[in-house]
Amino acid sequence: MRQVIESLVFSLLAFTVAVLVPFAWIMRDGMGPDSVTSTGLPAVERCFQTFYSGPVLIGLLALAVVVRWSGRRSRTVAAEIPRDQR
Repeated sequence: MRQVIESLVFSLLAFTVAVLVPFAWIMRDGMGPDSVTSTGLPAVERCFQTFYSGPVLIGLLALAVVVRWSGRRSRTVAAEIPRDQR
């Protein structure tokens, strides 16, 4: 079950990085004749606020770290228990 959750989290993270953030980057300034150009840090801030892509990305990164850390923790604990007592 842990492997399913881990693969789901990393798939969502890959989708966010590959699809959502670039789409938010394109949409941040608008499209068509009314579009405006932003550069630098304000452009990054506007991108991360578009579709809440920044909070989603940060949340998924934190979740990926927790999932990865919990997997290592359970393997470490399992390694400390003698085989005949498992």
